[in-house]
Amino acid sequence: MTASPRRFDLHMHSRHSDGTDSVPELVEHVRRQGLAGFSITDHDTTSALAEAVPLARAAGLEFTPGIELSLSDGGKDIHLLLYRFDPLYPELVSRLVHFRAVRRERYYAMAAVLFRLGIELELPPLGEGEGFSLGRPHLAALLVAQRKVGSVREAFERYLAVGKPAYVPKAALSPEEGIALGREAGGVTVLAHPASYPFEPDLESLVDIGLQGVETSYPSWDAATTSLWRSRARKYNLVETGGSDYHGSHRGQVRIGDAGIGEAEWSRLLTT
Repeated sequence: MTASPRRFDLHMHSRHSDGTDSVPELVEHVRRQGLAGFSITDHDTTSALAEAVPLARAAGLEFTPGIELSLSDGGKDIHLLLYRFDPLYPELVSRLVHFRAVRRERYYAMAAVLFRLGIELELPPLGEGEGFSLGRPHLAALLVAQRKVGSVREAFERYLAVGKPAYVPKAALSPEEGIALGREAGGVTVLAHPASYPFEPDLESLVDIGLQGVETSYPSWDAATTSLWRSRARKYNLVETGGSDYHGSHRGQVRIGDAGIGEAEWSRLLTT
C-alpha cells in the first residue's frame, strides 16, 4: 500500500495573537487532520513557540518556528512570514516588544474613536501573558460580545477595516527593514498571501532586497491563482510555503489543513 503524501500547514494563529484556539488545541487539530507538521505564525509575538515545541514532539509532529510581521511600503501594507529564525535574537525581541506596545495603544485609540461615534464599550482586562499581541479582531470580537454588531465581519465592514471610521493605522517596518531583520535572525523570509492584497505586490523588488520565499497555497485561492504564484516562485527561485491562515472561530469556515505544502517544499524550507 502506498503511504499518503506528507502535508504541512505553515500558517496559523493562536490565542497569543488573534486566534481563538490555545496552542494545545492547535496541535490537536494538526494531529487529527493527519498532517506531518506545522508552524504557528502569530502576529508580532513568539510567545506560543516554547509551548508548541514539546507538544509537537509528544504528538509526533514536525515543527518550525514562525511569526507574521506587518510591513508598510508607501502606505501599502503587506505581511512577512518568517520561518526557522531564532526567537531570542535580541534585535527581533526588542522590535516585537515595541510593536506589541504599539498594538495596545492602537486598540485603545480605536476604542476611543468608537466612543466618539456613540459606541460605548466595556473594555475588559487584556492579554494572556507578556507576549500577548493585540489586533483588530480582539476589538471586533468585543463589539460582537457586547451586541454592537452581529458578527466580526460586520465589525470590520462598518468600523475597523482600512478606510472605515474607527480604523487607526499601525506602525510597521519597511520591507527593507523587515526582510533584513528576519534574515539577521537566521530566518527564511516569505511574502504572505500575495494574491490577497488590494494591489499586486512588486515581487521582483522584494526579491532584490532579500525576500527568499512566497506563500503559494492559501485556502481562498482558486486553481488559477495558485498556479500563477507557483510559476512566479519558480521564476525567482523562491521557497514555496502555504497554510490555512487558521484563526479559529474568527474565521470559522477555514480549517487547519485546508491549504499547505508537501514534502519537497518542506525539505527546501528546512535547508534554505
